[in-house]
Amino acid sequence: MALTSTPAPHLSRQPRTSRSLAIGIVLLGLFAAGCSGGSGDSTGELPAEANQLADAARRYGAEWLIDTTALELVPQLENVSSPFLYREVVDDLTGTFLVESPNHLVLQTPDSVLLCAAINRVPQNPFCATTPRAEGTPHVLSYPIQLVQGDWSPRALYDLAGYREVSLVAASDPDSWSVQKTTSSIGFPIECFLAIGETTAATTGFEICFTNDDLHLVASVDLQNDLIFEIELLSYERVAIADDFEVGLDGFIEERPLLHQQLLDLYPEVPAPRPTPTPNSEG
Repeated sequence: MALTSTPAPHLSRQPRTSRSLAIGIVLLGLFAAGCSGGSGDSTGELPAEANQLADAARRYGAEWLIDTTALELVPQLENVSSPFLYREVVDDLTGTFLVESPNHLVLQTPDSVLLCAAINRVPQNPFCATTPRAEGTPHVLSYPIQLVQGDWSPRALYDLAGYREVSLVAASDPDSWSVQKTTSSIGFPIECFLAIGETTAATTGFEICFTNDDLHLVASVDLQNDLIFEIELLSYERVAIADDFEVGLDGFIEERPLLHQQLLDLYPEVPAPRPTPTPNSEG
């Protein structure tokens, strides 16, 4: 689909289609029944529906390797190779946020929101455009960030429950869950939950690990206890994240709110490639 001079009407998001049986075991949808005494949302990766900051300011950069072979009929995966990298960088204090999927990148600052599409075409002309944010706008997640996060973050793709729900279920059924605090292969502390018995929340052998800190990001997921991670946190930094906001697309960024809106209207599709210039044959 090519970009036009006039934005197309905003397309409503298509509902997610059904996924493979493997996903049914990690929905953990029965947590509500098993944890009716709990309240509030889990802390962890920024949920797609979040429109306000958590109580404690977050500062982290993280990159996940996501294998989607256990997923079926997910439209945005049709033309994306698996596994792929997904990245988030978050600094609540400065109001700077970045998310990057295989096709899209969004960088939000207090002053503007940058949206890039077709970033996998670098250096062959991806589309990047910025739009200003209103002066004094609170540091809440912009709509483009929520869109990309809602489609591509590990928890969104696999419909995973958060740390709070998983830990409550494991604590309520200790005969069916093994809980271990250990260290990841790249050196950060993690807490892992392994289904070892009959449980309505997950099939036996399902394991999910979270970072053992205040963020509780998803560190790994092993659906079938075969030591093959469908989700793996490859890098995780809490302090030195300033360089992680570098997007490397400076030559393609245009300060064009209209183009930004067109890219948003097209999402999750990407624009057609720009025409390849032809040499002028006239001498």
